[in-house]
Amino acid sequence: MKRGTLGWLSGLLVVLGGAVVYAETVQEEAARRLPPVLDSLVIAERILSGQTYTIQWTLTGYHASYKTKVALFNCAGKAQGTCGSDVTEAFATSSNLAPTGSEAGAWSHEGVVATRFRYSHTFAAPTVTTDTDMVIRFFQVADIDEAAGAGSLSLLVGGLPPNVEFYDSSDRRLVVKVIDPAGFPGDGSPKVSTITTQSTDANTASASIAFSIADLASSADNLQISISSSNTALIDPNGRVFLTGSGEERYLKIVPTTGQAGSSDITVTVSDGTHSTAKTFTVNVGSSLSIGDITVTEGDTGSVAANFPVTLDKASGQPITVGYATSVVGNTTANVDYTTSTGTLTIPAGQTSGTISVPVLGDTLDEVNDVFRVTLSNPVNVSIADAQGDTTIIDNDPAPTVAFTAATQNVNEGALVTATLQLSAASGLDVSVPFTVSGTATAGTDYSSLTTSPVTISAGSSSVDVTFRASLDAVVDDAETVVLTLGIPTYATLGTNTAHTVTLGDVVLTPIVPKTGQTTSYATGDDGALQKGVAWPNPRFTNNNDGTVTDSLTGLIWLTNANCFGQQIWTQALSSANALASGSCGLTDGSVAGAWRLPNRKELQSLIDYGRTSPALPTGHPFSGVQTGIYWSGSTYASGTSNAWYVYLDDGSVYGYGKTSGHYVWPVRGGQ
Repeated sequence: MKRGTLGWLSGLLVVLGGAVVYAETVQEEAARRLPPVLDSLVIAERILSGQTYTIQWTLTGYHASYKTKVALFNCAGKAQGTCGSDVTEAFATSSNLAPTGSEAGAWSHEGVVATRFRYSHTFAAPTVTTDTDMVIRFFQVADIDEAAGAGSLSLLVGGLPPNVEFYDSSDRRLVVKVIDPAGFPGDGSPKVSTITTQSTDANTASASIAFSIADLASSADNLQISISSSNTALIDPNGRVFLTGSGEERYLKIVPTTGQAGSSDITVTVSDGTHSTAKTFTVNVGSSLSIGDITVTEGDTGSVAANFPVTLDKASGQPITVGYATSVVGNTTANVDYTTSTGTLTIPAGQTSGTISVPVLGDTLDEVNDVFRVTLSNPVNVSIADAQGDTTIIDNDPAPTVAFTAATQNVNEGALVTATLQLSAASGLDVSVPFTVSGTATAGTDYSSLTTSPVTISAGSSSVDVTFRASLDAVVDDAETVVLTLGIPTYATLGTNTAHTVTLGDVVLTPIVPKTGQTTSYATGDDGALQKGVAWPNPRFTNNNDGTVTDSLTGLIWLTNANCFGQQIWTQALSSANALASGSCGLTDGSVAGAWRLPNRKELQSLIDYGRTSPALPTGHPFSGVQTGIYWSGSTYASGTSNAWYVYLDDGSVYGYGKTSGHYVWPVRGGQ
């Protein structure tokens, strides 16, 4: 803000914004009738849209007191010199303002001492979307005119801020600039308009390049402007860049070095002494170069050429060179989908185009369209308008078919079943194939460990297996079927064998009395000496790697973890075993609740090797968590039904125990 003070002279000479004004000589007898003088004014040079401000001013005169009124006008859309002429157009008008204070002035006339009256008025600046002017008009309200609010002040004004101008000296219209803060940097730096890319012919000055500057705190004329160039050989900012204009509107003219062509980045930096803002734009001198995008259909073998067109906007009087290099885009693979290429293209003087050729390599893999890029660099005697050209490689290979290698197969219970899915040709994409399961066999009872749908044939591969294990049981039943049916694949089509039927043949287990496992003889004719009974299979146990173990002697399927449930009373043990299902106790076999149970006394005892102790199990068994304590059977003790049979795993002994006691639980499934 600035404050100006006006002195009263007998000749009444006042400086108004650099102009000299002579007032009429005041006669002594008319001293008390002299109009008041606007002695000083405090106001912001530039105000912001929508913000609140206070005007302060003083009137000096010989009246007992004065009242004043202020009217504010938004000059947006008004011709200069007309804004504020019609008082009814004011967007805000104060009330009749009485002085906020007074003091004796330095003037006197005919013995009458003048009085300086102080006033202030707070107002909100108009909301604008572009910088505009605001006119302030002061009015005197004489006593006789106060009711009507009449009486335009005929005041002398001096010492105003530099940005406040007079439209005329009779109505005292004062002009203040209202600034729209939008577009100003958040740190209070000056605002500089964007300058677009410019082009000019070689040896030719550019057209006038307009741009604007503004600052929230300072006049545009007080801002400092500097200019730099990224290519001083082409455009030297000292002597070949000319800045004209004043205030907020500025202009550049650029004269490139004679005989030179190319491009340069010109940076205009505007500073208010504290903050600065830089704007950079490109000037292209002479011809400009562009590379186009193309599509190429690949072959099955060898290569085809991807020919990138490189064009000038106009012929050049000098030979033009530009470097180039290829690069991948997305999942494209260099030297598999195309041949890596680098080099320099030359366009002779007078010509307007050239070609960059890159080999595209053929294959027979079905795949998505590939993309690679050629990028231009290091131009000589030319500027680059478009530096990147992309080639889309159109795949010409059909999607493969997928099908089972056979429509049927027959297996025996207990077998690991494999059904193979085969592509007609390897694909460059991951082929996903869903399938559903039907048939008369029951999951978890008749088969388990089925491969999860969908299966994926990885890119570059041609097949994948679907597997499951057929359960071995002692039940004599009809042959059962598992039917695998393919759904709609991704990146393939269905072939001939879209379904595969597996028939599970029944294996009848002949009742046997196996050996006890005791191999040491302690007396003539004892078990260890005679070794009676059917020999155990070797290996006896098969770890199915799905949380289950198959006993090849009995066909029973046991839980691998022999201590999943800890010690429980008998009824709780029955419930825990029956509720067991895949996803619990390490099971991934696909079994469901109800498939498992507590073994009966004979089944549990069948595990015992009476040649071993602690635990009494065969050497090399695959079970985990085996305890040397008591394990419940599902058989009740007939001579005392509050008891149930157990097997003591330490030595294989069998006896009855109270059902309310806590013992270990070892579930089993299968059996007759």
